[in-house]
Amino acid sequence: MCETIRRLPKPLLRLITSGFTRLYQYNGRRCLYTDTALDLVDYKNARITAQVLGNPDVFKDTMKIILKNEENQVGVADLRKLLHIIEKNEGDICLLKTMLERYNQQDNEDSDYLIGPVVMRALHYLDEPLLALEAATDPKFKMLYDQPKTFAILVDLLYEHKMYKEVRDVYSFLRHRPVSKLVISIVAMACYKENTPESLEFAMQMWKDVCSKSKPLRRTIVTLTALALNQNQPEIALNIIAHCHNFNSISVRSTKVMALCDLDQLDKVLVDFRHALGHNSYYLADVGSKFKAAVRRLNLKPEEEIRNVFHTLQLRRAIQSLCNSRKTIINKLYRNVMQTLDEYISTPIDVSKRP
Repeated sequence: MCETIRRLPKPLLRLITSGFTRLYQYNGRRCLYTDTALDLVDYKNARITAQVLGNPDVFKDTMKIILKNEENQVGVADLRKLLHIIEKNEGDICLLKTMLERYNQQDNEDSDYLIGPVVMRALHYLDEPLLALEAATDPKFKMLYDQPKTFAILVDLLYEHKMYKEVRDVYSFLRHRPVSKLVISIVAMACYKENTPESLEFAMQMWKDVCSKSKPLRRTIVTLTALALNQNQPEIALNIIAHCHNFNSISVRSTKVMALCDLDQLDKVLVDFRHALGHNSYYLADVGSKFKAAVRRLNLKPEEEIRNVFHTLQLRRAIQSLCNSRKTIINKLYRNVMQTLDEYISTPIDVSKRP
């Protein structure tokens, strides 16, 4: 086996070892979008082809010689090739910066190749959040990175590194430009993770911007609702969740009932519980704790109808329970069961490609 590995081409061997390195780096980190949603799978496949075909080191040395002459231009094919063979070292990063500078200074109006998203995928792969942030927000590169997908990849990388303030800064940078729904959802999640009065204020300003232009994703609506609930603002939570037209979703139904429980509006909660019984609907585990807290505050007697309905929902397992045992945790992982609102929000999103 060892002999077989030694006989592999060096570029392919580097690719394999770098893959193990990235697997180690990502252990314990949470992403919001899957690699497929950000086209990172296609990028990685293209890296395999570029690494195996040709000699990356020879190409890099050739480009360094070419760049010594300031009159030489950088072709999009050469830049694209470098982006698919670049490694995480100072020499390669320096070469990329130089090529991007030269390419940006050229007249590239005839080229329809979008370089910005590819640069961000390369930096995402190399795990370089600060470098990606610096490049994308540099005013002189505005035209190079002027694509919504570019910033979606950027904020996803920042989010993975828990750079939540920087995620908000990117939105402020983009506020008066077209912003993709992917970016909005990640900014919402960053605000949720920060969970401060300031992040809620920022999120509500973004919410106003978004609602004036388009319909937000359901995940974004639920995330901002959860943030409002965490900040003890159930009125705001109800106003946000009202923008969902489909209340059959377990996350939407649960957050609505949680807000009503916080407001002690158990008459409306009873209506929802009855509907759930009649339609075999389900709730996240947070509903149970929110409801019990409201019952204690209102000092409801055991014979109250709403308590009996709640008990029936529990018997039917219509309200998910918190996992308290190792066996339950294992079952949850394999069955992909969402038990809490936080777990639902934190689940990576996969965006299917359209034909």
